[in-house]
Amino acid sequence: MTLFSLIPRNTQKLLPHLQKTSFAVPNVWGEKDFSPKNKRDKILYGYQKYVSSYLRRDIDDIDGTRLPIILEKGKGQYLYDENLRKYIDFTSQNLNISCGHSIRDITEVACRQLLKLSNHHSDFYNEEIPKLAKKIIHKLPPHVDGEDWVVHFVNSSFEANNLAITMSKCVNKSHEIFTLKNSYHGFNQHNNVITSSFIRIDCQKGIEHLENVLTFGTFGKANSIIIEPAQLFNDLNPLSKNYMVEAFELLKDCGGVTIIDETMSGLGRTGKNFWAWRNDSFQKTVPDIITIGEGLGNGISTLAAVATRRSISEHYSASYNDPMYTSTRCTNPLSLVCANKVLDYIKYERLSENSENKGECLQRSMLKLCKEYPEIFKGVRGMGLLRVLEINGDKEMAIHIKKKLLSLGIITDSCGLNGNLLKLQPPLCVEYKDIDNVTKSLKKIGENLLNELCIDGRNKWTKKINEVYEKGYGSF
Repeated sequence: MTLFSLIPRNTQKLLPHLQKTSFAVPNVWGEKDFSPKNKRDKILYGYQKYVSSYLRRDIDDIDGTRLPIILEKGKGQYLYDENLRKYIDFTSQNLNISCGHSIRDITEVACRQLLKLSNHHSDFYNEEIPKLAKKIIHKLPPHVDGEDWVVHFVNSSFEANNLAITMSKCVNKSHEIFTLKNSYHGFNQHNNVITSSFIRIDCQKGIEHLENVLTFGTFGKANSIIIEPAQLFNDLNPLSKNYMVEAFELLKDCGGVTIIDETMSGLGRTGKNFWAWRNDSFQKTVPDIITIGEGLGNGISTLAAVATRRSISEHYSASYNDPMYTSTRCTNPLSLVCANKVLDYIKYERLSENSENKGECLQRSMLKLCKEYPEIFKGVRGMGLLRVLEINGDKEMAIHIKKKLLSLGIITDSCGLNGNLLKLQPPLCVEYKDIDNVTKSLKKIGENLLNELCIDGRNKWTKKINEVYEKGYGSF
């Protein structure tokens, strides 16, 4: 009996590829009885034999840099592989690292907490919860009507966004939830723009699009609107100065709840104002709910938060008893003590100001690079240390540049709706020398690519000229 024979007959016709699929361990080394001898081969063999293919990556060699890279340790803005080769991390590991890798002050606090207490149920109290909530609230502006902020803690960014939307449904019984086109709020059936019934608004069409949808589409009904101010997953295309204020006013007129998603852009990443929605490029406003992401834990632990009006929190507590948000996820002392230290570290090391200054330097360097090599680099967008470099080409070009940077000791990633953007998102402790290093590396890659383009162009014209001589001048 084969695996394919176990599948019902009516399904077999839909899955003909399984007949030829082998589910044995892939033999990537070319030997039937391979015995890994060094550390790298043992790790690669372990991935092939025991780990899901979803977590495996292609084995490759880029200019002497063997892929996938096996990381051994990190320090500040740097990562080191198994041979202790140093790389500059320009992704912050999907923005989970805010202060930097293995920051001594934070790891020491975590180690001390592990020796005391690592976890407990939410039926019990600990001193870290009110301390952290107070620090977050002190970073928020007061509401115009004087209502208090309160904070709820969860395990991840998508849980924070999901909780924010759940809270809005407890206040307003309408079902119309608005979000911006191409925005991202987590892979969850309730709050993912791809799989949910959210009403997506094109902010590039101005506030009139939202106004028209509210007037003629939902006839004034609205539950809430959630806005990601940095527009990270919309290619970092900036919102207009008044967009958030005007959008929130429209929703308020319809009785809706206003939500700001700061899971990717908060905690000083976009500059001195600590939050992206408080950036000087936007007119100031105050939402009803703010979500904060895993950068709170600086990679040591997963922790996110939801800051909301007290009245909304009370509505939620009275009408919605969800065990997902009332269990051990909310009160992990290890996560909380790390987050408390992270906020202190950002404050005393002035990392928000560093993000502002280094971000401006990065912007100037990339703009100069785009002027020197417009055939390769098209533009740069973003705020603080949340920026992207647009490649004047397709997804394959961006991946090629990413791999070349990796061979030069710089970790970045391609992103964007068309896949032609490169992340420029290092930890907040990045230094000027790191930005210079990245700029010089990109310049070197740009020169090489430009030479290749010129050579390809000359070869095409040479071929055409030869055809002319062979066939006669009429071939033009």
